[in-house]
Amino acid sequence: MLIKEYIEIIQDEFPYLFTLYGFKVTYSEQVKPYECRVGVESETCRMLFVRERGEGVIFLGHLTVGFYNEDNDEWMSLVGMINYLTRKKIDWSLINEYRDEERIRPGMRLVSQKFEPLCAEMLEMFDTNEKISTWKPKYKQYKREMRLQG
Repeated sequence: MLIKEYIEIIQDEFPYLFTLYGFKVTYSEQVKPYECRVGVESETCRMLFVRERGEGVIFLGHLTVGFYNEDNDEWMSLVGMINYLTRKKIDWSLINEYRDEERIRPGMRLVSQKFEPLCAEMLEMFDTNEKISTWKPKYKQYKREMRLQG
């Protein structure tokens, strides 16, 4: 999948980010033919869409976090944050019938549908480092508990 197509899918499946919250694509990188990274940002935070396999992974972070490395403590998984705020896991069985690149759009659509009602609240959580420090320890504890539960 080429980066241009991946950006179009992001814009199609998360239109509210661009129309309501003022996000703009500010970073894109085609790493390999099947691997790409797209960074979007607003006045309050950044999001990083990473496509390596399957439908990819989406991260949220403060405006100061770099787009080049999602494997750090500053990026938070969007799905993890949705699970944390709703206290229930996303049911991925809805996209199990899709394989490989066919999963990208339905996977993003599913995450987008879960994210949209929480979007304003979640974006505000990343507005400042002070705000992040108030909920981040609870989020990390939640993740540990979920790992222990399997």
